[in-house]
Amino acid sequence: MSSLHTMKLDLAICLVGSAEREFEAHVSYWFTPAWPPTREDPGCEATIEIDSIQISQLGEYYKLPSWIVDALTDEDLIAQCFSDKAASDEYARELAYEARLEELRGSK
Repeated sequence: MSSLHTMKLDLAICLVGSAEREFEAHVSYWFTPAWPPTREDPGCEATIEIDSIQISQLGEYYKLPSWIVDALTDEDLIAQCFSDKAASDEYARELAYEARLEELRGSK
C-alpha cells in the first residue's frame, strides 16, 4: 500500500569545473508503511523510494536523469523524506480534528 508524495527543498549541486549552485527541488518519493510480523510473515519496516527529482531554474522545472537521482539519494535525503511524511501526516490529523470539532459545534 505505497503512496506517492512530493516535498520541496533547496538542493546544492556542484558540477565539475563550476561553483556550487543551489536549486529549488521537488523530490517525489514512494512511502510504504511498516507492518507488524505475523505467524506467516516476518513484517517490514517503513521504506522510502525516491521516484524523481525536478529542479527549478528561472521558473522552469527540469527532471533529473535517473543516474543523477541515484547519485543524490543518500541517508540524509531519505531521512528528510521520512520527516516530510511525518509532518504531512500530523497536518492531516490536525485538519481532521478541526473538521470534527466544527462538525460537533454545528450539530448543537
